[in-house]
Parts: sequence; structure tokens; C-alpha cells
Amino acid sequence: MVAKRTKKFTVKRKTTTLELTGDYEGGEVVVVANTPMSVLFQIMGMDNAGLRKQEKLIRQFGDDVLVSWNFTNEAGDDLPPTGDGVVALDADVFNAIVSKWTETLGGDKNLDSQPSEQEASV
Repeated sequence: MVAKRTKKFTVKRKTTTLELTGDYEGGEVVVVANTPMSVLFQIMGMDNAGLRKQEKLIRQFGDDVLVSWNFTNEAGDDLPPTGDGVVALDADVFNAIVSKWTETLGGDKNLDSQPSEQEASV
């Protein structure tokens, strides 16, 4: 049996906005909601990594998952939503972001209505 030729399906990158609570009330972070499994496995396995690998993975979260955020430093300068911006945060803030992000994985109840402009073709 020969497979039918069908149109390619484009998997669109989806984002979700995380609204932090507690000590970080008012912090909002937009992240990729449909992160590739390879990125997810690497980031979720960071507890067992050495310090250099851990920093690399934390930077990867900033570069591959973050889309935007409203974070500034104490001087009022915007922190970039990148690996450099993430490593500028203290561990408690980073853990709060990752905790909220992992709550959104596997479900789309908090997805923003519009997918981001970046798309991945399959």
C-alpha cells in the first residue's frame, strides 16, 4: 500500500503567559508552551548536571523557551528575555518561572489565543 501524498502540516509555536505570585507578584513571563521534547528533557534533568552544564541549560531555557517578560534590574534597566537575562536572575525567581512553566506543559488551558510569529515546519 502506498501512502497518500498530503499537504505538510505546520506546527505553530504556541506561547503562554505565566503570572507569578507570592514574592514575585506582578511578574509576567511569556514562554513557549509547546517546547520540543529534547529541550524539555535537557532542562528538566538539570538537577543532576554539573555547574557548567547547569548554567548552559539555564541559558538554553532563556534562549529557547522565553519569548518576552517584563523584568528589569534594580536600576530599572530591562533584562533581556534570553539566556543572559535568565542567568542574571537569582535562583528563587528562576525556580518560580520554571515551576509555573512546567504547570502549563501538557495542557492548553492557559495558552494565549494567538500563536507566536515563529513556526516550525514538520
